[in-house]
Amino acid sequence: YTTLFRSGYTVPAFLEVAMADDLKKTGKQGDEHINVQTRLPLGDAGQAAPSKDSHSLRVLIADDDRDTVLTLAMVLREEGHEVRCVYSGSTVFEAVKEFDPQAVIVDIKMPGLDGYDVARGLRTEYGEKVLLIGISGVYKKDADRVVAGLVGFDHFLLKPYLASEVLKLLDTLRTPRII
Repeated sequence: YTTLFRSGYTVPAFLEVAMADDLKKTGKQGDEHINVQTRLPLGDAGQAAPSKDSHSLRVLIADDDRDTVLTLAMVLREEGHEVRCVYSGSTVFEAVKEFDPQAVIVDIKMPGLDGYDVARGLRTEYGEKVLLIGISGVYKKDADRVVAGLVGFDHFLLKPYLASEVLKLLDTLRTPRII
């Protein structure tokens, strides 16, 4: 899965490339649908993927880009996590009440409530109980990273990001902290 993130392709873009390749080879487009069945490593070369033996986490993903949500959810589920998905900032709070996630991954630029408002609200309501990861493909300046920290995000990733980056951040919740 990581290769899709590393290359910057989303799943639909990847499929478009596969279809274009087919078109080049055959001179005609194949069936109306393509069945791509592949397993790609999650970690970088030589780096082991996180162990599925560790306890799973409840992770909520909030992003209006359904492709991003579905791809990340697929990776997280493959790693044994329980995942819920929402597609607008205004639905995050209800999902958090129902699902009680240990981590929430929030896109910054969403219609309605943006990710900054979501982070402020979650910190006010739940304090440090939940790990908040902000993601953005629009807000990429250092100042945006600072604002993300000020409103309550624990981490801030830029799109396209590696799935292994998200897994590494989630692993901090799997590892017991020494006080």
